[in-house]
Amino acid sequence: MSCLLIAVLCAGIPARADKLTVGGFVRTDAVFDSRQSQQSAEGLYTYYPLPYVADADGKDINKTPNGGIISLTTRFFTTYTADDKLWGASLRAYVEADFGSNFSGNGAVVRMRHAYMEMNWENSSLLIGQTWHPLSASIIPVTLDLNTGSPIRPFNRSPQVRFRQQLASSDAVSVSLAAVYQQCYISSGPDGPSSKYQHQAAQPDFVIGLQIKPSGTFSMGLDAETKAVKPRLYTVGSDNLKRKTDEMLRSYTGQAWLQYVSDKFTLKAASLYTQNMHDTQLIGGYAVSKTDATTGRETYTSTQHMNYWLMLQYGKQIQYGLYTGYVKSLGTVDEVADVSKFYGRACDMDWMFRVAPRVYYRKGSLQLAGEVEISTASFGTLVPNTCGDIINTKTVTGVKVDLAASVFF
Repeated sequence: MSCLLIAVLCAGIPARADKLTVGGFVRTDAVFDSRQSQQSAEGLYTYYPLPYVADADGKDINKTPNGGIISLTTRFFTTYTADDKLWGASLRAYVEADFGSNFSGNGAVVRMRHAYMEMNWENSSLLIGQTWHPLSASIIPVTLDLNTGSPIRPFNRSPQVRFRQQLASSDAVSVSLAAVYQQCYISSGPDGPSSKYQHQAAQPDFVIGLQIKPSGTFSMGLDAETKAVKPRLYTVGSDNLKRKTDEMLRSYTGQAWLQYVSDKFTLKAASLYTQNMHDTQLIGGYAVSKTDATTGRETYTSTQHMNYWLMLQYGKQIQYGLYTGYVKSLGTVDEVADVSKFYGRACDMDWMFRVAPRVYYRKGSLQLAGEVEISTASFGTLVPNTCGDIINTKTVTGVKVDLAASVFF
């Protein structure tokens, strides 16, 4: 199977063998979760513990453990590097696949993670294809859980065009501009999660970034994103007739980040203000703010959240690490009359806190790792005719243990 997959990844690349590198790893995880949680990839990717749901006797239905042994994260990649320059730029192509999926229970499904080409000049670069969303790519913490810290930090791989330009002869200061379209990581809406809401708006997600690297160990940056979605093509009024609508929602997100990387110690941290970021696996989305009873015409408003996270790591052969993060709802930009018309992820969550200590042991190509992820979330009731106010909150906690063995090649 592995030889077949590598052949598929490398097919169609007219290059000599010395221009291709192939690698990856085989990984198996044993996971245990003390509580039912919102998850994907059969429990390897955890979002948040599910809220309290009482049965007829007042017992919490979601306070039920689950676990399993999974090898979906086994991964292959191949890199092609052109020998000759093209328009003065070096050319590289990269393809990566694993067996994961975006939905729990799909089994071992081959999935494209990355597929892009990159051209590099002396002071600029151009990337075309699918890879990390710029908000994700700026800074990525290390966690054993596949979520890499989401839903507190952005997690998204999408098709894009991204240009980066250094502002000096060194790489101390650079700016980037990207246009991104949704594919696997998508917005929510009236017909459920779909990429069509952004495609119907006919506008990419625009992201601009600034990176400052005053030394070889320290860097920091700012990112700003704007996105447009069109939830409906038409509405139905009180006369039961269809009427075309051009109503769209534009949202805005900002991120500030920093990192310090030395020989044995790594620190990474970021804070984000987010609007309608369901497509990046974050909490929230948007809601219908007003509805015209005669025409059915809707206007929309974004949810707002503040997100903070910190990652620490120390060591080489044995690495100790810690990820911690917090997300807080700020409500919606405008008032929402009907709270049944929220489209997003856990819009009734007031806040969530996570702490996840971990340890890695590496010996040659073998890696053994363990992580305990503790997530506490507060869920409540959305209040009509408010800006997304949440009352009557109840707090739940889930503890996930993940043990993993990997062989890299």
